[in-house]
Amino acid sequence: MVLAFRRYCLDLLICMGVLVGQLRFLRTINSQSQSLKTHLWWGFFGKCPRCGKGGIFFNGLSIREKCPACELNLIAHDVGDGPAVAATFFVGILALATALWLEFTYQPHMWVHFVVAVPVVGLGSFLFLRPLKGILVSMQYRFRDVEQDDENLGQM
Repeated sequence: MVLAFRRYCLDLLICMGVLVGQLRFLRTINSQSQSLKTHLWWGFFGKCPRCGKGGIFFNGLSIREKCPACELNLIAHDVGDGPAVAATFFVGILALATALWLEFTYQPHMWVHFVVAVPVVGLGSFLFLRPLKGILVSMQYRFRDVEQDDENLGQM
């Protein structure tokens, strides 16, 4: 029992050390940057992470090349599949909860599950994806130096 506790405690200390080591590098790159709360709100509403005035989206979910207000290069802040994965997790939990509630409350036929699940998944994905994409663009602006990353590209 002592060995098991010692092993788990050691694992916990190693995990905490790695986490603290990783968090040490998570610092604001842009000195003129706003607070974290401000960046989260601007990202949620699809505003520019530098000025908070211009919109970062056009045609639904596409990110503009530059901010219309301050000319910030937004193409460099590529969020990839991150928002889609996060939206899939959130919508999956929501769809599962809805299906379980529906089944245990009313015990309907399978076609009712289909009629309910398609709008929940479709609307949920659309409603979650845009704010998550905006938040990730804003966080990349706050915590990642794009110009420094471009200079070090290909160097090991």
